[in-house]
Amino acid sequence: MNPIDCGVGQPRSHELSHMGFLQFIFNLLNGGINDGNESSQSSQSSQPSHSQAPNPCESGCGRMTQWSGHSMCKTCFHAINFTPRPVSASRMSAYNSIIHRLDASGLSEAEFRGKIGESYLKDMGSETIEALVTSATLRKVMGWD
Repeated sequence: MNPIDCGVGQPRSHELSHMGFLQFIFNLLNGGINDGNESSQSSQSSQPSHSQAPNPCESGCGRMTQWSGHSMCKTCFHAINFTPRPVSASRMSAYNSIIHRLDASGLSEAEFRGKIGESYLKDMGSETIEALVTSATLRKVMGWD
């Protein structure tokens, strides 16, 4: 079979034989060989399309949507569609152990902070204690939220 008579997947020599050498160079410099049937913009269609005029998020947060076809911003979309992972048994055991060692079951937040100040945990540092007291898991276990 002659390379000139081949269809798709022909070698570059086929392209050179159907057009002039200068046209071949010009097409290479402008994004590849193009037989005129497809535009050089076809590579842009694989990219996600931003909407020309972003719409406000339908949840009322004040942010704008960034992608066409979406009615919510990314933050609100994730908040609604992705639930937080459940707390693992080992992490729950660690929180329960701290509460048990402090004898802090049923205390208010202020009383709990006071117990930490009196205990072996006082040397953890204020940032670590703050992270412990403000953690969602401890607040849930203690019934503060």
